[in-house]
Amino acid sequence: MKVGDTELFVRVKGSGEPLIVLHGGPGMEHGYLYPQMSSLGDSLQVIFFDQRNCGRSPVETDSSRMNMAQFVADISVLADSLGLDKFHLMGHSWGGLLAMWYARSHPERLSSLILVNSLAADTSYIYPSMVRQMERFTDADQLTMERLTRSEAFQNREPQAVEAAFRFSFAASFYERKFLDSLALFIPEDQKARQPQWPYLVPDLTGYDLYEDLAALELPVLILHGQQDATPFEAHEKLASMMPQAELRLIPQAGHFVFIEQEETFEQYIRDFMLRGKLSP
Repeated sequence: MKVGDTELFVRVKGSGEPLIVLHGGPGMEHGYLYPQMSSLGDSLQVIFFDQRNCGRSPVETDSSRMNMAQFVADISVLADSLGLDKFHLMGHSWGGLLAMWYARSHPERLSSLILVNSLAADTSYIYPSMVRQMERFTDADQLTMERLTRSEAFQNREPQAVEAAFRFSFAASFYERKFLDSLALFIPEDQKARQPQWPYLVPDLTGYDLYEDLAALELPVLILHGQQDATPFEAHEKLASMMPQAELRLIPQAGHFVFIEQEETFEQYIRDFMLRGKLSP
């Protein structure tokens, strides 16, 4: 779909109240969310899309557009292109941070905000999250990762080799590693051409603090946190305590991908949240 100055790959499931879903990364794509979240299309219009420079959307050739302001603007332009005045916004991981960034800039466009294992609302939790993740990565894991990333195929950014390494990098992100194979990943053939653009986002991701702006939001907010996620639970407790209409739900026996490991619980929390807001059942 033509969205402003670029094209974005868009996938829509169902009808009803519109829900735009933001994938993680930066640099992933919507496909890893679709197998489990598409069932929400039974009662909602669920809108997935690959963000700028991601997945099936084209390579971004203008580095000046690789900033948070542009990623935020893309959401509004996409909503305009779909004829949406207001919509619900859900973000997972990096997508949760992007969703918070959008919410503080355009609260008037949102009916509600849903954060699923989101990155924290400020940078003080980045280092603790990294430490927790590294502690779960065993010596054997490290050896496996080195073998995968040192292969000639990976160095040439061949999609299958990149996918194998990328998938294994999430091994410690699950409460039970048996779910790792349920993570649907898509690596575009031109992945290597996309990599040089991501460092241009770094200045925006250094030293941010969104808590004060988010505390002023007057809309329903649902925060879901997998108990074994690397982001400290206290980061989401702090956010929920500051937002007047926020609900925080801790999901046991789940890590970063709660919608995979606890699919039924995840879906029930979403549907209950929508019902409490007197939205579509």
